[in-house]
Amino acid sequence: MQITMKNYKPLNWWLGNKIPIKRGCLGILFFILTQTAFSQVYFNRLYNEGVGTNNILVTSSGYFSDIQIQPQNTVGVVSTHFDFFGNRTTRDTTLRTNYNTFRVKTALLDTENEKIYSLIGYKYFNDFGSLGLLIHGPQKKTIGPDINFQDTVSVAPYDIITHEKKIIITGYTWKWQAAEQRYQRHLLLMQLDTLGNKIWEQSYTSKPSFWHLQGYNVIATQEGGYAVGGFGYNIGNVLDVASFLLVTDSVGNKINERYFENPENGNTALLIHQKTNGNFLVAYSKGYENSGPWNAGQRSFYTTVEELDKSSLQTIWSKDFLPGYHNYRSSYKLTRQNDSTFLISGIYWPDRILYEGEYASQLGFIFAITENGDSLWYRDYGSFTEPLEYNYLNDIAITPDGGIVGAGRIETSNSPITGGMGMHAWLFKADSIGCLYPGCDTVYHTAPTLPTVFQVYPNPVGTGQQLNLAAPDVTQATATLYNVLGQAVLQTPLTFEAGKATLFTESLASGFYTLHLQTGTGKRYVEKVVVE
Repeated sequence: MQITMKNYKPLNWWLGNKIPIKRGCLGILFFILTQTAFSQVYFNRLYNEGVGTNNILVTSSGYFSDIQIQPQNTVGVVSTHFDFFGNRTTRDTTLRTNYNTFRVKTALLDTENEKIYSLIGYKYFNDFGSLGLLIHGPQKKTIGPDINFQDTVSVAPYDIITHEKKIIITGYTWKWQAAEQRYQRHLLLMQLDTLGNKIWEQSYTSKPSFWHLQGYNVIATQEGGYAVGGFGYNIGNVLDVASFLLVTDSVGNKINERYFENPENGNTALLIHQKTNGNFLVAYSKGYENSGPWNAGQRSFYTTVEELDKSSLQTIWSKDFLPGYHNYRSSYKLTRQNDSTFLISGIYWPDRILYEGEYASQLGFIFAITENGDSLWYRDYGSFTEPLEYNYLNDIAITPDGGIVGAGRIETSNSPITGGMGMHAWLFKADSIGCLYPGCDTVYHTAPTLPTVFQVYPNPVGTGQQLNLAAPDVTQATATLYNVLGQAVLQTPLTFEAGKATLFTESLASGFYTLHLQTGTGKRYVEKVVVE
């Protein structure tokens, strides 16, 4: 853990030894000092827990997360509190025995009056789905009543919020459709009271061209209803996936809906936020330019952000971000960081055929935009303990000092905890621009130890200066430089002598770029470049 803190003198030096300190004044000073100290904290930690964490919540005393576990014939969570430095302060395991472990899900969390509500989705062995509600209060934890779904084989919660002293849940129920002789996922929207008793439940089926529809995240709208982002799809057909938006009234009745279809490679779940003007800001990832079978790599993905009219749900503007050759990309969280900045986080899996070295692993990402879709910054997150590591960045939240706390899991065969195979909960704290140390570019859990196959230096490079490229096995290649909007701003053929070539930057403005090097043999090398 890396912690940088300023040194503060005692309070009596600030106020004088003879000046009485009243409790309120002392409290204000302590709060100021504490918050200043927190703003200098950076950490990036793995915890020896199974399966990992799907969520993170900022509380008055630190962070809270339910870490999902799956012991024999049980489902459960390890409900864990962390202080602002990432140290575990409490740990409470909740298990439910004699349940099938396959359908387990832990939902996102929210708070109300220092109470935390979390959900476990599971199914009984006799094949009907249930939700288990955990209520974490200041003094103790209680288990609410099981919420059973007799006409389903399973139920999965994907998001939970509290609003006006009610609990709102979205996800899906898996139901048998007798007419079609098949199972179908129905989007679930449900309201509970704060004790876990059901107030109302709504179920939505997909349009005829899709088999399944499921909710992924839910918000309370300014109009007094709810909006759900999710997706519809057909199992077995990766090309047939569409992001989905549902707007309802206060009891879940449908007011409007929209499918975001992409005929190329399909979309992922829709993330949603309502702007102060009432319009919806949505984000989703989609594939394009399919150059081979979906399971053989060579697919391209990018993330799309749109502003939608609050009444018609029609697009006002649309912008694409982060194009690249990936097997997969999914955005998991869209959240407002401050009055003018939104953060989008998720994961991507670089193409193992076209990418080399450290890029052959699943990575987390966070990027920032303005509410009008202007790009601000981008970060990669991973531990890089070995080439085939999977880094799941499942959730982020904004800390009291404006920084970012992220949570997820890491799967690796070179665990720093076990010395071998490991699946660990992952938690990190970054500053307001996603850095784990001042002035960072790419963020790692540990320093990369893989052999370097492509070097770019100096980096950062000054405008107009020479950028040096080193690729030992390359003789001829085409270099393409992309800006943060994915636009190609420079493309030129290069001849490498003894594995080295140069690129000139006199035409480039200051900013962040991605350099793609395409060789004559079909290899592709990628590196980030900062122009100052």
